[in-house]
Parts: sequence; structure tokens; C-alpha cells
Amino acid sequence: MIKRTQDDFNGLDILVNNVGIQFVSPVQDFPEEKWDAIMDVCLNSAFHSTKAALPYMLEQKWGRIINTGSMHALVASPYKSAYNAAKHGIAGFTKTVGLEVAQKGNITCNCICPGYVLTDLIKNQLKDTAKARGIPEVMHLDVILSVYHYTITWRMMVLLYVW
Repeated sequence: MIKRTQDDFNGLDILVNNVGIQFVSPVQDFPEEKWDAIMDVCLNSAFHSTKAALPYMLEQKWGRIINTGSMHALVASPYKSAYNAAKHGIAGFTKTVGLEVAQKGNITCNCICPGYVLTDLIKNQLKDTAKARGIPEVMHLDVILSVYHYTITWRMMVLLYVW
């Protein structure tokens, strides 16, 4: 895909690694094949596409790599061990790439960490998450999202204070 883009458009300026799949389960019940699939999609794909894109960007001394991390790259939540681990990995991977290319031209690598967005990914996990937490599915959005909002707001304030 990267080589074809380079060949068809005579260059590669921007790479956006924006993927995600989800499975909700306690760690002790988490199927290993689901863990592996989430790692492959959410973490390994960014490594492979970035590794393929960097030679072109380094050659032209310009490029932008944008990784989508999710709020779970910063704050974990229960029953999402693989997704949390993969998105934390994306944050660390982004920092590593950014440091490696910092002195090699005008190339940057950044991670965007949005909060909940009511996508099909979220809609499909609401029932399982509500069941795992022992709350009615109808309450899930109000209860869980308000807790996340408070936690993220508090942690961001602490982070800004420390910064």
C-alpha cells in the first residue's frame, strides 16, 4: 500500500494510522485470539505502515505521521485489557518514532487521543460492558461516560499542573 502510494503519486507526505477493533472481557476470560487480533490491528499495523513509509519521508526530508491513540492511550478502563495495552503501545511508539526522526528533516510523529465517540465500535460494546459492570445497558452511557469525563478531566488538570 505504501509503495503503491509512492509510485502512483510520486511521493508520500502524510501517513495516518487510524484503526481500532474492540473486545470487552475480564482478563481471566479474555480469548487469546481476540488479544492477538486487537494487537495486530491496533498496534502492529501502525508499526508496519510507519516502517514502510519512513524511508520515503527520510529521503524527501519531510513527512507527517499521525497515529490515533484514543483516550485509552492515556487512561485505562476495565475489561478492555488488549485495547488499553495496544493504545498505550501506540502512544509509546509515537514518542519513539518522533525522537528517532527529530533531527532528520522536517518529519513529525504525533498521537491524537480522542475520548468516546459514539461509533459502531462503541455501540457494539455497550451491552457487553454494561453486563460486565453489572449495570443496565440504558444507564451505561450516562454512568460510564460521566465517570470517564471526571477521571480524564481530573488527570488532565494534574498533568497540566505537573507539566
